[in-house]
Amino acid sequence: MSVAPSRWQLIELRRRREAVRGGIDLLDRKREALIRQLLERRGHAEDLRLQLSVALDAARRQVRRAFEEVGRPGCEAAALAQISPASVEVRDDRVLGVRLPLVQASLEPFHISYGPGGTAASMDFAARSFAGLIPELLKLASQETAIRNLHRALQRTSRTLNALKDVLLPELEADIRSVAAGLEEEERDERARWSRRRDVNLSTGPDPRMEDSREAARDPGPGAA
Repeated sequence: MSVAPSRWQLIELRRRREAVRGGIDLLDRKREALIRQLLERRGHAEDLRLQLSVALDAARRQVRRAFEEVGRPGCEAAALAQISPASVEVRDDRVLGVRLPLVQASLEPFHISYGPGGTAASMDFAARSFAGLIPELLKLASQETAIRNLHRALQRTSRTLNALKDVLLPELEADIRSVAAGLEEEERDERARWSRRRDVNLSTGPDPRMEDSREAARDPGPGAA
């Protein structure tokens, strides 16, 4: 980029460089905070997955037993008759400017809604097991969504940070060097011009007409008394 070599332009470029450096520092700290958030939430999500894996295996065993005792059609009919024990609400939270949906459930005590005919205890156990997993499943859903949003924010922050560090800041540094070099060259040229003028004045000596004028001013003439 061609930059006019002026003092004002040099000051403006240096001001922009300081602003870019401040932005780099801010984005670098934001990136580190996003990484910490990601690592923390990934750890929580992994713990939840392990807990849910064990609980889901137990609930699925009860479902398989109910299929054996009652049959699949009977289990599906009982599931359709069961009233949902929870109402789900999604609200937004923000961390480091990143939108993180938080899924919450308002749970009611679990009550069996289907009739006793054509059912088995294993079906009741399976229904209670899955109902008890709802809060943990919603927590995991919130953590997984937060991880995805934080990862996207980290990618955007890293791209912006790299653009400032690798593109914009080097361009500003190059422009500053170019303007400073141009100003230094102008100053050298100006000093050279003044030096040449001084040498010319010294070599030609004083102007004779100026000497005659000074002599006339000192001589008062014959009429002066």
